[in-house]
Amino acid sequence: MIPQFPLKNSKGHSVAFDIQRWGTYESYDSVKAHRHHFYEILVFEQGTATHDIDFMTLEARRGTVHFVASDNVHLLLRSERSKGFSILFVDNYFPFTLLSHLPFNTTHPAVELDRNSMMTLTALAAQLQAEVHEPQPYSDVIIRGIMDAVMHLLLRLYEQQSGTATVSSLPPVLVDFRRLVSEYYSEHYTVEDYARLLHITPKHLIQLHKKHTGKTPLRYIQEQLTGISKRLLYDSSRTIKEIAYDLNFPDAATFSKYFKSVTGYSPLAYRQAGGK
Repeated sequence: MIPQFPLKNSKGHSVAFDIQRWGTYESYDSVKAHRHHFYEILVFEQGTATHDIDFMTLEARRGTVHFVASDNVHLLLRSERSKGFSILFVDNYFPFTLLSHLPFNTTHPAVELDRNSMMTLTALAAQLQAEVHEPQPYSDVIIRGIMDAVMHLLLRLYEQQSGTATVSSLPPVLVDFRRLVSEYYSEHYTVEDYARLLHITPKHLIQLHKKHTGKTPLRYIQEQLTGISKRLLYDSSRTIKEIAYDLNFPDAATFSKYFKSVTGYSPLAYRQAGGK
């Protein structure tokens, strides 16, 4: 079973937002694969690391920022002298529209900071730590203001580094489409179903999604469902039949056929390979 954890501060209290320097506080064994009920932005200030996020392996060095969404399975292996900090917040702390603009749940959930951006982010983090750990009147308002600056700094870098298909250029209808997919992925809705919910034609949804992301809406739907499937397969205590049932497939054979058609290998082969 993959352990899953809520957001707690250094005093063990449940909180909606926190900033933690690595090594100062951990409520769980971070050297084992795990997931948590909150978002995490990891900023690497020194050293190197290997970071698996939902079965994608990323490398990190000074200036790297990684984005871990709520319920992502991840495992961070840091070099001995590495330093950094994590910004942590629960699902509803920021509006979905803002989170959807950042590279959470993407094929490359990372950005690289240049020297000036690193200095800016480090200074903002110091202000956040002061407000979080020594709260004063209006600290919550100030924290949200600082985080607004942090998020938009990271968004600007992501846009610059992701090329022409910038996420922030998504029109509202595509933001709504992604929100609906995250909500109804197990219902196996088709592109036509989502288009109907969005009050547009399937052709318009396909053209719009491909123009702004470079991929079809069907591919995006498949990636979300197989991503969830991979997380469940990583949990070896559950049978493939149980996973198929949880994801509303009629039987294990149908689930296996779908999974192989998208990923190229069967659920059993994926599990036996260790989720790699």
